[in-house]
Amino acid sequence: MIDWDEVLSAVAILRDAAAELDADLGSGAPEGVTLSELARLTLALDATAAKVDHARGFVHALTAELMEDNDAVVPGVAYLTREWKKDRSKWDNDALLRDVLMSLQAEVPAHAVMPDTGERVHTWEQGVTQLTRAFNVTGYQARITQLQRLGLDPGDYCVEKPWRPKVTVTAIEEDPSDGPDPSTPGQRKRPRAR
Repeated sequence: MIDWDEVLSAVAILRDAAAELDADLGSGAPEGVTLSELARLTLALDATAAKVDHARGFVHALTAELMEDNDAVVPGVAYLTREWKKDRSKWDNDALLRDVLMSLQAEVPAHAVMPDTGERVHTWEQGVTQLTRAFNVTGYQARITQLQRLGLDPGDYCVEKPWRPKVTVTAIEEDPSDGPDPSTPGQRKRPRAR
């Protein structure tokens, strides 16, 4: 069984240590620090950040599972907002661009006749070639909804990971002048700028 008070205490110690380190290093390298010390510190911080990120993912998943709606209030503690995200990587940019352009092809004539020479040219193919040579188009910049409107499944052009929850937690501040009552449906207090 997890001792939540112990876990929260350990997280608070980690947070305080990070804040102290941030304050100490904010003005530059301390006198006498060695490259070896900084390398060890970097490795330790990277490993800690990776573990914290991994744990945060589990906490977000469990929190999302317990939430009945996409917005929730834990009185006196926090506002919670749940969204669902899908990670996409390793896009096949050329295939995606080709298929987007081909879906628009019906709007552009495939051939044209040059008025001065009478030569028949392939306008569509030349346009696509010129576009792909001139612009670095990458799939991760694609607008997913627009691709779907064109009848294209983004998952056909990238490595897609399963849906995952993202939970945003905003601490509730005690100042009642902050805004409307958060327990009223459709009303959420905005966090104050710090």
